[in-house]
Amino acid sequence: LHRQRDSRIGLALNRWEKDFSERDRSVLAFLSPHIAQAYQNARTADLMAFKLETVGEGLDAMRRAVILAGADGKIHWHSSLAREWLEEFFPAFKLSCERLPLPLANWLKRTENSAPPGRPSFSEFQWPTSNHCRLLIYCGKTRAGEYVITLMRERMEIDPVAAQVFGLTPRETEILFWIAEGKSRPEMGTILGVIWRT
Repeated sequence: LHRQRDSRIGLALNRWEKDFSERDRSVLAFLSPHIAQAYQNARTADLMAFKLETVGEGLDAMRRAVILAGADGKIHWHSSLAREWLEEFFPAFKLSCERLPLPLANWLKRTENSAPPGRPSFSEFQWPTSNHCRLLIYCGKTRAGEYVITLMRERMEIDPVAAQVFGLTPRETEILFWIAEGKSRPEMGTILGVIWRT
């Protein structure tokens, strides 16, 4: 079934009394390449599962919200942060955590219709706010037809209590908030209605 430099993996069949007939040997010879391929497929699946688990551990350690889902909406893997945010923004997800929430699955179906066949595609979706935050959803479709979904949770309001602790003016607080959200100077200028040099 598998050969390495220092080892070989095989499959042996034994009978206690009666020997194998020529027909039995012919059937085994016919099945042999299929059994070997099944073994290779299992090895590949194990290796891919291990790699996915390793990547997943890395994404969890970096606190990234990532989901790997099939075209049917079934979740193949998700990071712990992705699960946390899905539960926050889609409360029904707690009841059925093996599938994408219905609004997200419906959006993916609409995206799939516009995606070119056999080529990676990318799109984004914004879910209404919850607890003064909004969820930005970015999705890429692989050649295999699976979806890699990244979630970003963005605060929409400034905490006035936090601003008072640091003794900042309302405008300084607002600017500091948008810096913390990763906005560039031109973006902040647009949001605040001022020239970015200001």
